Amino acid sequence: MSTHNMLPHHNQFAFNTCRSSALELWMTNPNDPYVIFGRGTITLTGCLDLCGPGYERYKASDVLNSIATWILPLFLLIANLSYGPYGWLECIRTASHLLGDPIDTISGLLMKLEVAREYRQRVETSRALRNCIQEHHQCGEGDDIYQEATKDLATILTAIDDHSLIDFFSELERHIRRNPATSLSACAAAASELAELRVSNKFLTIFAVLLYVLSIITAYLQTFIFSEGTEISHHLPHTIALRELYYWLLPAVILSTYTGYFPSRHTSGRVLQRLGQDIGLDIPAGPVESANGGTYTWRPIPNFSTIRQSIGLLLAFLSVSLAFAIAFLLSWVTPTQGLGCRGLTQLGFFAGWIISFGMSCALKRIFAKSRNYKLLWRLVTAKDFFLFAAPMLTVLHVAFMGWWNNCRCWSALWSRGFATAYINLMMDKRIKELADSGIVLTLIFGAIIGQMVLFSFMLLLVWRGLPIFIRSEKGIRPSFEDTEGISSPVIVVECVEISIDTDSKMTNIT
Repeated sequence: MSTHNMLPHHNQFAFNTCRSSALELWMTNPNDPYVIFGRGTITLTGCLDLCGPGYERYKASDVLNSIATWILPLFLLIANLSYGPYGWLECIRTASHLLGDPIDTISGLLMKLEVAREYRQRVETSRALRNCIQEHHQCGEGDDIYQEATKDLATILTAIDDHSLIDFFSELERHIRRNPATSLSACAAAASELAELRVSNKFLTIFAVLLYVLSIITAYLQTFIFSEGTEISHHLPHTIALRELYYWLLPAVILSTYTGYFPSRHTSGRVLQRLGQDIGLDIPAGPVESANGGTYTWRPIPNFSTIRQSIGLLLAFLSVSLAFAIAFLLSWVTPTQGLGCRGLTQLGFFAGWIISFGMSCALKRIFAKSRNYKLLWRLVTAKDFFLFAAPMLTVLHVAFMGWWNNCRCWSALWSRGFATAYINLMMDKRIKELADSGIVLTLIFGAIIGQMVLFSFMLLLVWRGLPIFIRSEKGIRPSFEDTEGISSPVIVVECVEISIDTDSKMTNIT
């Protein structure tokens, strides 16, 4: 026998009112078809009938609390990305690319570090450069001064890459062979100056990362440990899941701290032009353009031909995938268990990021021949902002306002189907059970540990490229000590390679 027709029906959904109606209905008739799932539950049909359509806005205090404990830490983390000296419009473009295409952003950072690592390896494996460095410094390959010299040359080549994405290795190698003493001394001075001028907001980034992680832990404590009574808390596991969805920001922002940036568009160009004048070499180094290599989160050339580059792309994909997987799982196990609006939105975000990366790759291939990187950058960032970043931030905003606080979204409709979907209105009990089981805590710290493990693999991949961007005082001083007398008269002594044929007793000099 149905008794739900005897209860008052509401025109607008309100969680606590709906819970009261469901409990009253259960106490009146536990066998009513609207409460067949047990005490404190109501079918989706019953919820829509008794509790009404629409959604209930969260209280102003909950919204403000969400802004203070999640939105502000999120934007503080984003603000600590290394944007470079390109003005506010380029900052918006870079941030849009970060939020709209995180896979390309992280892989771009790794590719820039890989460029530095590869240049260092090429310098070390060049027989001509090795001979020049050893003869000039009177050292062996294992000596510190030899290692610093190879890093100096890699620093110069990496800085040139910022300006034009040109492989300048052969030209520099040829010039050093012709005039090793002056060239190596001048390169050491220029590399030291570039290293000192590079800016890195390391400590602010560490603070922003810790604050973001702390906001997750605070939300956990408020939701599972310190929450009392039966009133629904704004910091439900779904809200924590949304924060974990953006955990890929951690490796992205920290990686950008390792690369750093120069304080102006002309800083590195002036150093390189002065170097070119000192050694008589025409180095392509004008003002740095964000689209042509100056923005380290963006590489206009889709080159994943080597194993290392492919591994970097895989790590970027895994970072975004891990954040999504844990956020999705946390929303799935939260009552009502199953796929609701929140999980569906997280799935949409992840699919959007994959589609965005595919569109970026397609645009890069279209512009590969014309090399109009400025137009390419603007099209990609416009795509990121209008199709992905702005809509996603809008969805997050309305979600925190209470858009998902309605019958359909609480019912796990998308996995259970309309006929079997129901709302568990006694969530506090189930949430406490989740806390006691340790599932939520495991997922929260598993997400952090997982991202740090992936970040460790990223660092391992580009480890030998990091010293090109980060130099200690110990690494900088020897280069200055080696540059005395550059302005003195130059004696040109070409660096030669000598090979001896033991059979013919002939000596070949090249």
